[in-house]
Amino acid sequence: MANKDSSRAVVRVGVDAAERMQRLMRKKDESSIEYAYRTLEYNIMMLKIPPAAFIREAEIAQRLNMSKTPVHQAINLLRDQTLVDVKARSATHVSRVDLNALDQGFFLRATVEPAVIYHLMETGTPKELSRLQTNLDAQRTLLANQADPYGYIGLDDAFHRIIYQMAGKDLVWSSIKKVTAHFDRVRYMGLVFGYEAPNDNEHHDIFEILTGKTKTTEEQIRWTVSHHLSHYLSFFEQMKTDHPDFFVSSNS
Repeated sequence: MANKDSSRAVVRVGVDAAERMQRLMRKKDESSIEYAYRTLEYNIMMLKIPPAAFIREAEIAQRLNMSKTPVHQAINLLRDQTLVDVKARSATHVSRVDLNALDQGFFLRATVEPAVIYHLMETGTPKELSRLQTNLDAQRTLLANQADPYGYIGLDDAFHRIIYQMAGKDLVWSSIKKVTAHFDRVRYMGLVFGYEAPNDNEHHDIFEILTGKTKTTEEQIRWTVSHHLSHYLSFFEQMKTDHPDFFVSSNS
């Protein structure tokens, strides 16, 4: 486990999102909706805006120098991912991490992904495999330069997305990402709060399986993927103890 320093990140709930939000540089040709969504999603995942923070559309729009309409639309997109709670006659706020949704997100990836990798084993073309190698090279470069959590998880997700695309299952990946928002939030929290450090060792293991250099069975693939996705279990109980206000169970 990496050295933990919870003081480095926002831990107080109930704050105003606009006050804590970090403005991002707007990309060329990026629409107002895309920019508002990307900025809010980044701030939520990176804990700049913590769980239970209040979101006031007018204040967010003012910070981003735009009208309320694209901010409202961006918030609706975040609501669809269950990252934001929008209720009638109640303040909009960043959702807490739902333990039930977290478990289901992990279950979905741990169930589907081994089947995708097994289907692809030894069938990837050199051109397809080169995309994975390029991604691994980018991960190595990022890690050598003290990778930021957002950049690292972006490359991590891109690695797995390429695998689904190679298998012709890009819609499956898109569907999975709609379910795994709370699982992804814990991945970010682990890195942001220093409960673990990023590494690319298991991505190399998966790459070796796909190239056929490592002979393995379907059961071994299931274990490899489950082990890769379940790192958070090594620190999750401590995380919940340290940040109890960040979590809720929809089963309770």
